[in-house]
Amino acid sequence: MKVFRKQVRKITIDGVLYLYVVDEQDYNIVLRIYSNQFKSTFAEYFIRWGDRWDIGVYEPKLIARLIDYAESIGWESNTRNNKIKIENASILIREMLKENL
Repeated sequence: MKVFRKQVRKITIDGVLYLYVVDEQDYNIVLRIYSNQFKSTFAEYFIRWGDRWDIGVYEPKLIARLIDYAESIGWESNTRNNKIKIENASILIREMLKENL
């Protein structure tokens, strides 16, 4: 039986501190990036377990790209109660990985 754990990690991008949690659930991996300022402000990415085999969800470089993406589509990390959810994020992440090659 697998034990699912969540661990809060920190990342600083352009002098701004963010917190992120990788929540390994039964059928999905939920990657939630919080503003350090407000815990009610977050960007949430859903990745299915089957799609995760080639995605390093703990890599800081990927987290930085996902923060940039969320901000580019309107997420404001310095605004209270600002939430954004991305379903089936594995497609988006694979596109990001292709651009990096």
